[in-house]
Amino acid sequence: MRNQGSLFFGLVLIFAGVLFLAGTVFNLNVWAFCWPLGLILLGVWLIARPSMAGPDTRFVQQFFGDVKRDGVWQVEDTEVWSFIGDVDMDMTQARFPEGEVKLSLYSFIGDLRLYLPPHVAIKATCSAFINDVNILNEKQEGFLNTFAVTSHDYETAVHRLHLEVNNFIGDVKVRRIGAPNINSDIDTLKAAEKEK
Repeated sequence: MRNQGSLFFGLVLIFAGVLFLAGTVFNLNVWAFCWPLGLILLGVWLIARPSMAGPDTRFVQQFFGDVKRDGVWQVEDTEVWSFIGDVDMDMTQARFPEGEVKLSLYSFIGDLRLYLPPHVAIKATCSAFINDVNILNEKQEGFLNTFAVTSHDYETAVHRLHLEVNNFIGDVKVRRIGAPNINSDIDTLKAAEKEK
């Protein structure tokens, strides 16, 4: 099955190329057409998307700014849309339901930092124009790429996280935090991230 993020970015690039080619061939001002159309489509999408996400999916929309989640909380299917901003999720104390939970992140520019407890298996797909991905020490960086990682025990695990990240420019960092000394591990990692 094809990744929806790759398909979306591909279609956007094809549409933009056709518009610019038509502008060159027919000597048209493409920007005079694109900006208003883009704003109209963005407005319609922002209004319509929450109802398309499904009744059991938590929908978070943040135009500018960060989305943070930590402490004790119930993990549920979630879709996060952000234009510019980071998503920080500390799931080490979160309560996971049995089965698969889907977390989808869509952003123009932003980073994802995700801390997983040891008992949660992950299946992740990251698509971006430019990105740097590190999921459980599996690394890839590049230009126009899709990166996929699946825990070896994903199909048999009781608690599973299906992560899908689609952004234009961003970093994705997913780390598993060990059980014995969770709080000190997290504090050490967060301090190291801030120093970078």
